Amino acid sequence: MRIDIFMNVFRFKTSPFFLLLSLYVPNISPQEHQIINLNFLIESFLNNSPAYKYTKLEFEKSRQQFSAATAFKYPNIESTFSSPYAFSKGENEVFYSIENEYRLVSRNTHIYMPSFSVRANYYLPIDGKLSSSAGVYYNSFLSNLSGDRKRLNTFVDIDYEQPLFRKNHYSLDSKIAEMEFRKSELRFNSERNELITNVIDRFYIVLQAQQKYELLRSQLRQKELTHNFMKDKYKLGKISELEFLQAEINYKNSELNVLNQKELLENEMTGLCLMIGISPDTSYRCSAELKMESFDLSLEECLNIAISGNPEISVAMLTKEISNLRIQKSASAEGLNLSFVSSIAFDNRRDYLPVISDSRFYDWSVGLRASLPLWDGGKNSAERKSVQIVHRQEEINLKAMRNSLIQNIKKLYSAIRFEKNRIDILSKKTDLTWKALQLSRRLHEAGRLNMRDLLESEINAKQAEIDILNSIINYNKNVNTLKLETGMDFAL
Repeated sequence: MRIDIFMNVFRFKTSPFFLLLSLYVPNISPQEHQIINLNFLIESFLNNSPAYKYTKLEFEKSRQQFSAATAFKYPNIESTFSSPYAFSKGENEVFYSIENEYRLVSRNTHIYMPSFSVRANYYLPIDGKLSSSAGVYYNSFLSNLSGDRKRLNTFVDIDYEQPLFRKNHYSLDSKIAEMEFRKSELRFNSERNELITNVIDRFYIVLQAQQKYELLRSQLRQKELTHNFMKDKYKLGKISELEFLQAEINYKNSELNVLNQKELLENEMTGLCLMIGISPDTSYRCSAELKMESFDLSLEECLNIAISGNPEISVAMLTKEISNLRIQKSASAEGLNLSFVSSIAFDNRRDYLPVISDSRFYDWSVGLRASLPLWDGGKNSAERKSVQIVHRQEEINLKAMRNSLIQNIKKLYSAIRFEKNRIDILSKKTDLTWKALQLSRRLHEAGRLNMRDLLESEINAKQAEIDILNSIINYNKNVNTLKLETGMDFAL
């Protein structure tokens, strides 16, 4: 449906006569206001709001937790330095055939061997684990049976393990961590959009209070004229004291209404300032220009976007996938685990004995490693079944969420169409009231219409503006809610 009038921008009309009337309202003095609009409020909110800053920090915390959870995907390198000292004493009975007797031979050994090494561990994308280390140590050996010998030694080793039958847990943990971070991203975007929507709704509340305040001021002026008219009639004896008192009461009620609405408006404006993080000391006034949110999607398009983009459903789907990975992880602890292992090492160590032995070691090994759990008290089986139950619960919950979302989308879409039709009618009504107001002004200038009737036309025109304002606000609220439900981002 197309709206020919007030479709893109709705501007409130304020006549010079209407402004003139406000100067005569009791207890109200003109003051300068800073005009604020939605763009200013949202920008201020994103820059200053404590609530949004807290939400951003929560998301940044999730990012750091994700980095910590997936750090094993990168090489882990560490260095180690040690400075051990060892003393040993040994005694042996040795038979000397020449002397035909046993002798007790003792040996005191002092070994000081400081070492420095660097080790790296890396989990490969194909689920394998590669480890390597290199180091140097200085062997100082002193024994009462041999001289002091010192030598600088080096060593290098490389180990590789490749699972063949079962996946390593780190591979599943990496996928789980990525999905958990994706959930954090979805929640952050959803919370951000919800916070922006709250700012918009609060702006609408202030704007409505502001327009109602202006309407009550106009009505007060009308009541004042009526009150003065009744006062003159009472002095002339044309009405009774009871009729005059009733007019007096109506006038005081209007004064109270204006005073109460002014207090409400100031409180709402203060709440809005605190929400977006700006000082409430400055006198603000909401802009009287209100744009209608753009929306031209069909119901089928809304439903398709919502099913794939709704934040809650997206998070639920990721949670379901995570539980499925947890099932795989718990299953990997049961049954046969088979891995290919290989190791290569080099060490030029020298052993110090009474007879010096200089050796170099080149070791290489390859083989298969198999393990089969026999009994764990039923722990793994119970954990796996528990995760499977959670998985089925999440499937049921996801189906219910989709059905509920479809109903909400249909309801919102119907409300949007209703408000469009209502705005179309109200825009025509507003034109008619302003035409009637222009005619009333001409009749008043010609002396054919009194001031009270002219004020009545002013009030009718103002009420028509407020009616279409409320309808546009309801339309925008429904559109924003629909955007939240479908996961659309808010264009700023």
